[in-house]
Amino acid sequence: MVNSYILGRSREYNLLSKLRKNNWFAIRGAGSKAGMVKVNDKKYFPIDIVSIKKDKGKMTKIWFIQVSKYLTDIDKIEKKYLLEKKNYNAIVLAASRGKQLEHLTKNKPKCMLDIQGKPLLERLASTLKKDNIGKISIVSGYKNNVIKNHNNLSNLNIIQNKEHAKTGELFSLNKSTDEIKDNCIITYGDIVFRKYILDALLSTKGEIVIVVDALLRNKGKKSEKDLVICDRKFTGNYLLEEKPAILKSMHNELKKNITGQWIGLLKTNSKGSKIIKEEIYKLNKNKNFKSLGMPDLFNNLIKNKIKINVLYIAGQWLNVNDAFDLAEARKVSWAKSFT
Repeated sequence: MVNSYILGRSREYNLLSKLRKNNWFAIRGAGSKAGMVKVNDKKYFPIDIVSIKKDKGKMTKIWFIQVSKYLTDIDKIEKKYLLEKKNYNAIVLAASRGKQLEHLTKNKPKCMLDIQGKPLLERLASTLKKDNIGKISIVSGYKNNVIKNHNNLSNLNIIQNKEHAKTGELFSLNKSTDEIKDNCIITYGDIVFRKYILDALLSTKGEIVIVVDALLRNKGKKSEKDLVICDRKFTGNYLLEEKPAILKSMHNELKKNITGQWIGLLKTNSKGSKIIKEEIYKLNKNKNFKSLGMPDLFNNLIKNKIKINVLYIAGQWLNVNDAFDLAEARKVSWAKSFT
């Protein structure tokens, strides 16, 4: 039985994704004894992944020896088949207090709440740095000094939104338009996600690509937002996701045909960055600009026939909006290392 639904290691996921886009068919074996094969007519090894490519009617195979024991093998394959990562900068929207958390955010913004020993924002920044994200800009607001005075965040570029109490996410993003350039990651500052999600996002092609969770959590919850309708549903299998879905609309209320929820993470290439900056400039002329959120940006881009690609995931992330979310983030084992 082959299990290709969830890949436990971020490097494996990234490797499979890249190989698939170069016309490789890749599967992950189930269990340590999956895919026992003879390599070079010499010895049998336990195989984690087998990748096969058809070339002029012949089958070419590559075997990935167990990563935990034979790291050099996967290193060689990565060098041979994977493109070098592009340089990215990142913008983190972290201006809000988090009113639903009540007394917990009396003296600090919600992005600075402790998640298993470290502030949420510090864990997020650490995840970005692990993927060689260069300059990281934080759009702060409520209790700005808590972020500025934190030792492990002092080297980040802090941009303050002094009107955070009366403005939305788009106003905060507008404060950082100088940083929306080239290859860029834009993320909410109150989310926790597995690192392989960022790896997968970086390997997905498109001018603008957003990450959507196909497993809609807390369906019917009044505070649910960023619900999306795409041109198709998630296939249910990462390996069958050969082409990204396309975003049709985004909403802050449940509607028919909802296909998932944007997790608050997106990337742009140079052209995509330019498109977003130009759209923010246009929207800034609206009288209600201060109240606009990210769905307004996406919906206006779609209205102007800009294609937004969607990378589907199946859970493995959390957003911290209330005490229940915070308790869950403090409980899940992967939140500690963001692996």
